[in-house]
Amino acid sequence: MVRQGRRFVWFRTYDRVKNLAAKAGSDAVTVRELAVQNKQFARKAAEQAMEQAAAVLEQAESTVDRMPLDRRGHAQVASARVTLAEAGHLLKKEDYETVQKRVDRAVADLEAVRLRIDSQIKKYSQYQEKWRRWVEETLAWSGRYSAHAIVVDKVNHRADLYYGGKLKKRYRVDLGMSWMGDKTRRGDNATPEGKYKVVRKMGPSETRYYRALLLNYPNDEDRRQFTELKRSGQVPRRADIGGLIEIHGHGGRGNDWTQGCVALSNSDMDDLVRYVSVGTPVTIVGYRGEVAETPPTSPALLKEKPVLTRNGEPAKTRRPRRG
Repeated sequence: MVRQGRRFVWFRTYDRVKNLAAKAGSDAVTVRELAVQNKQFARKAAEQAMEQAAAVLEQAESTVDRMPLDRRGHAQVASARVTLAEAGHLLKKEDYETVQKRVDRAVADLEAVRLRIDSQIKKYSQYQEKWRRWVEETLAWSGRYSAHAIVVDKVNHRADLYYGGKLKKRYRVDLGMSWMGDKTRRGDNATPEGKYKVVRKMGPSETRYYRALLLNYPNDEDRRQFTELKRSGQVPRRADIGGLIEIHGHGGRGNDWTQGCVALSNSDMDDLVRYVSVGTPVTIVGYRGEVAETPPTSPALLKEKPVLTRNGEPAKTRRPRRG
């Protein structure tokens, strides 16, 4: 189990959701009693319950915004949103007891989502020691050779550029649509985890994603893992390991949309490629904890939007299958 000081960001966030939900639920009896005793006070209590439930919903939505939650989880969040909207209409009709029933239902949906995410993150967190070792090895290499290296933190959606073992730049990233968990095969839309290297740099005329840094996925460890998963029946017998994993442009969208690649805004790619060469290490981990150092601000941290085509998507050209 992860110690309190090293808990995932979402564990800490959902502590607040859980507390808000408990407070909202505890007011149910108060609302029902006041509905009988005094209409004015009942309205005030119902409004307070609505506010508390709305706070739970807002916190939950911001938390799951970049979480690869399953359809049921997203449906529960949507259901809570609709239920609270219904409660708002009932509040105008002064049906305070039914307002509380709607609030109870919404909070129950959100609590179910919290429990699903807790379970997902606990399972994912078992690899933290391995991730920590990878990062330490990468930074030691960077310091030993006074060279650049990149560390991608998937939970925090962040790519950190190091030089000489010290943090130099930080960039926001978009990831694969199913980023939580290691990549196991082509088409799973997961961003791989491991220690990689840049094997090719591509400019605007060589990629439909503005600029790109091709990584050596799959590496030997990926192939070994893939063979084991196939042997154990955890991936289909005819599955392929995939490839063409890159760090590329057209990112900065604030959502996870790639088929497994790491996407930066175009301005950040312009900046990053100045420091990267073929052979630069790229270590991708699920979570690396908090980093106290504050590097110079990159364009993406100023929330600069990428340059996209008119319909918001990169121009489609024929390319080998990726993922």
